[in-house]
Amino acid sequence: MKLFLAPLMLGLLAHSGSAQTPSEKPPACTVQGQVIQEPGSGPMRKVKVQLTSEAQDENVAYSVTTDAEGKFNISDIKPGPYRLSAEHSGFFLVDQKLRTIRSETLTLRSGDALSDFILRMQPAGVITGKVLDRDGDPMPSVTVTATRCPAGSGQSHPHGFGHTNDQGEYRMANLQPGRYCIAALSTRDDSDETAEPDPKEATKKNKRPERSYTTYYPGSSDRNQAVPIEVRPGDELSVNINMVFGPTFRVRGSVANLPGAADVDAEILLISKDASVWHDSYSAPEIKKDGSFEVRAVPPGLYYLAFKSSSDASSSTAVQTVEVVDSDVENVRVSAVPVSIVHGRLRLESNSNPGDAKAGSPKSLLGFVVALASDETDSDLWRQFVGNMKSLDSSVKPDGTFELANVPAGSYRVSAWAGTGSTRDSFVQSIVIGGKDVTNSGLNISGGNYALDIVMSSEGATMEGSVVEAKDGRDQPVAGGAVIAIPDAARRSRRDLYQSDTADQQGRFKLHGLAPGEYELIALEYLEGDYRDPEFFNQYGNSSQSVRVDKGEHKTIALKVAKAAGD
Repeated sequence: MKLFLAPLMLGLLAHSGSAQTPSEKPPACTVQGQVIQEPGSGPMRKVKVQLTSEAQDENVAYSVTTDAEGKFNISDIKPGPYRLSAEHSGFFLVDQKLRTIRSETLTLRSGDALSDFILRMQPAGVITGKVLDRDGDPMPSVTVTATRCPAGSGQSHPHGFGHTNDQGEYRMANLQPGRYCIAALSTRDDSDETAEPDPKEATKKNKRPERSYTTYYPGSSDRNQAVPIEVRPGDELSVNINMVFGPTFRVRGSVANLPGAADVDAEILLISKDASVWHDSYSAPEIKKDGSFEVRAVPPGLYYLAFKSSSDASSSTAVQTVEVVDSDVENVRVSAVPVSIVHGRLRLESNSNPGDAKAGSPKSLLGFVVALASDETDSDLWRQFVGNMKSLDSSVKPDGTFELANVPAGSYRVSAWAGTGSTRDSFVQSIVIGGKDVTNSGLNISGGNYALDIVMSSEGATMEGSVVEAKDGRDQPVAGGAVIAIPDAARRSRRDLYQSDTADQQGRFKLHGLAPGEYELIALEYLEGDYRDPEFFNQYGNSSQSVRVDKGEHKTIALKVAKAAGD
């Protein structure tokens, strides 16, 4: 009997192995580890740990909470690329060298079991203080912002916000380590100007209505005189600000082509071009029937003058720059331009394999987005007022059509991308309007309808490889290293062509969906700042590696960590 059963069992096992098909799930993965607080390496409980898939065809996230010992266990994970993050109020994630990061990059292969993975967190900084007027009294209703400084050549938005209470006290929490410039702006009209000042008083020497200026710590209205505050992990700093007061001026002008319909709602607004000052704006009380307007109590500075009118029938906008120095600004002429509609059709070209979606079919176009980006560097400061929208983008419908309404006049660049699915490897092949290719040049919009024909290709190029650094006489992989692809000089103004990736636990990276052409590849141990800023390439371009890719090409490359110019 035993002689019979043994061959039988072997046969059954062999049959069981041969029955496995490609459709069966690959062995699942697990990730175990601990979240610790630095400095001290103490365990952190009640931390939300999330593992989010980076796969093109996946939208999966695994979430757990650490126990009393700071430990976590994520199981039954599908193999693939992931981002591992940790979240706890008042703390932020850091790497081994205690530098702020958003997440750790992991690549899990079939059956991988990562254990003893350490996530490090540090306490955030806090800035508190009081805002006082020139008499030393507390000022309520003041917005206080913390902006990284120096900001570089690109735009820098505030990283922290606070608002003073009735005692003039404010608090800004969750600040990451760094140098911050602190600015204070009164959100209420504290000027002493009247609508119709006494002519005799107005003619007196140096007699101008006054109000508080945007004030930079320790007490200057000049941003260049701001003294940075150094914030370290866990700091709770006290920063008091004495507001600066000074003379104000008026901006007068008129609006041409002012719509005359009874239901027209029109506005004039001066918006500061200083990106670190949030909501620093001044409005005209009214626009008269003849189009004339007056903005009162305006401090010196550089502003956008933004106009918007809307009615049931139509809408118009206008934006121009106004500088207030040491006198009233007169005879400002504003030309209203009707808002535009940008519409068109997007087509996807590909070498479809059997079973794949055909080019241009409804399935292949799901998840595509078309967007307009203004050539004005800090245009988002006025766009919310002018366009009354959060962003200028539109989802592509299944038939490939799209429409962006209420587009303000201006110069724009068009971009398109696929948010999900296998078509994330696609790139913009051409953008044509009226027979003219505007893929690299952009387009000017000034009222009317604009029809775009956008062709995308699913055959984007791929570059993958490893980030290495010489240590102990040999190249060692750099886990968490940053890889940036910067397009050639002729296309460097196209922000949609830049790409970046973070190396996984073994130093591997992958860039996909690249448009054909020349790129400069830069690998860094740690990325700070905006890699689209021209200053970034000036700093690291000497260590870049030039690579050219063709349509659908796949290249493998090893990158050494770059050194900044002068190092």
